[in-house]
Amino acid sequence: MWLVFVLALLLTACATPNPPPTAQPDYNQAATQVAGTVYAQLTLSAGETAVVRLTEIAAQPPATATPLLSPTPLPTLPPTPTPPLPSPTPTPVCDAAEFISDLSIPDNTVLQPGTSFTKSWRLKNVGACAWTTAYSLIFVGGDALGTVSIVALPYQVYPGETVDISVPLRAPAQAGLYRSNWMLRNANGQLFGVGADAQGVFWVQVQVSGTPVPGRDGYDFAANYCRAAWRNENIPLPCPGAVGDQDGFVSLLSNPELESRVEDEPTLWMRPSSNERGWIIAEYPPYLVKGGDRFLSEIGCLADAPRCNVTFYLDYRLSDGSVRNLGAWREVSDERTTLVDVDLSDLAGLAVNFILSVRNNGVFADADAFWLVPQISNNNLTTTGLVLTWQQTGGTEGACDRLQIYLTGSRRGEARAFSCGSNGRELGSRRLSESELSQVLDWVARLSSYDGEVFVPDQNQPLLAFITFNGRGSQQASAAEINAMHSLAKNLFNAILND
Repeated sequence: MWLVFVLALLLTACATPNPPPTAQPDYNQAATQVAGTVYAQLTLSAGETAVVRLTEIAAQPPATATPLLSPTPLPTLPPTPTPPLPSPTPTPVCDAAEFISDLSIPDNTVLQPGTSFTKSWRLKNVGACAWTTAYSLIFVGGDALGTVSIVALPYQVYPGETVDISVPLRAPAQAGLYRSNWMLRNANGQLFGVGADAQGVFWVQVQVSGTPVPGRDGYDFAANYCRAAWRNENIPLPCPGAVGDQDGFVSLLSNPELESRVEDEPTLWMRPSSNERGWIIAEYPPYLVKGGDRFLSEIGCLADAPRCNVTFYLDYRLSDGSVRNLGAWREVSDERTTLVDVDLSDLAGLAVNFILSVRNNGVFADADAFWLVPQISNNNLTTTGLVLTWQQTGGTEGACDRLQIYLTGSRRGEARAFSCGSNGRELGSRRLSESELSQVLDWVARLSSYDGEVFVPDQNQPLLAFITFNGRGSQQASAAEINAMHSLAKNLFNAILND
């Protein structure tokens, strides 16, 4: 319809009208007509062109519309798996052991009371570090069988190698089942053992039965120290304890450095809690007291504890729960020790719990107390331990000499010489002769304890000797007997220096 309408307009515009009557020409009108004619011709030409073009377009077949392209979906790819993080390489354990076998005394071996034996284990080094001879086998709990608690490794053991370790032990005097637990200790003092975490113990377990060995009556408090219940004034304590524990601790020493000398006998190191007037207390299992029993020990302060100030207590608990005291002794660091000898005859026939305790007297940092060979002995002939201490000062060179006499059995005694100067070193020892031992045994049996001085004239400068004697008798020592003690000690000291 639009094309028909346009064509009609064009045809109407192109039609020639009837000519008007002749008249004078009008130039303006002529110009206008000329312009209109030109415009009409141009319009006709454009219309013809448009008609032709429209006719061509109309004659063409309708164009097929090109559909819009839908985006081709990308193929769905499986998710890329995240590679697993590498498992951290486990840090190899430096010190670890594997139990291989018992080489002697298998579990539950039956032994007679007091029997000495050697326990041997075979262990393998399954750690990453070599075990040097600075490593050691150490008792860590259970029953202390005998007096040895530390044994150095015999040689260096590299990872993957085995070692055979032995320790000399002794069966207790009382019948029963006993188990002693052991571990290894490295050069830094750290404990390790067997098992997946290298913290397991290995042990020796024996069955003690039969008749006790003659002469072995009594009780060894050091050998049985972990059979006691340990505590301070407030809480229970482990046995053995951790050295340095502020709650207090106990440790068994085999070579203790005492304030007066170095020893080689079992010693209980007891440190009270780090409180003012702190305590450490050990209550032992019931013991049936026999006629003739005596409690014996030497007490004092360890070396390198210059401010040591403690009080020792020996108590017992009856079956009704009541506690009675047998003695108390105050000790300070003065290079002198005390021999404790308590007659238990009044308790004969009673089963009592003996209690050993130490209290610090205000200075807890140096409260390093010891009980040397604490025991109940049933030997009416002699005592054991320190019986005489002699110390002489003065003379031309201002020397300081010390000698100590010990009884270690019914027929054995020993003298040890020391320099009591600034270094305090041991100079040597000597076994008492038969006559010397007989003289000392006579003094111990007859005389009561004595603590005094002996003045010795000297042409240059007088000598002063201090004597501490621990006797069991009731007689007072005479001046002649005191001088005889001085002469014996001086001769023994000189003999040791000349050996």
